[in-house]
Amino acid sequence: MTYREHTKLLAGFFFISGVLQTLGWVLVGGWMGGNWLLLMFGLFYMLTGWKLQNDQSDAKIFGTIASVLCLPNLPLGTALGIYGLWFFWFRR
Repeated sequence: MTYREHTKLLAGFFFISGVLQTLGWVLVGGWMGGNWLLLMFGLFYMLTGWKLQNDQSDAKIFGTIASVLCLPNLPLGTALGIYGLWFFWFRR
């Protein structure tokens, strides 16, 4: 895969992860005193996906932070976090 294809794939994964977390916050009733971190992470993942999709200059920083934040979310978040860290720091 090319660099651009990896970027598009990661952008989609982060955006979908953010949408699902934000939707989970809404469905659980987060606005009634629920877990605000879930909403903040969801919005951050969507922002990261948007930055990666548009090739913004700070996308690597946002992607690295989002990848580290994904690691504790077993099993799919861990896979996304490892893939993101590999792409941003170890891919040649």
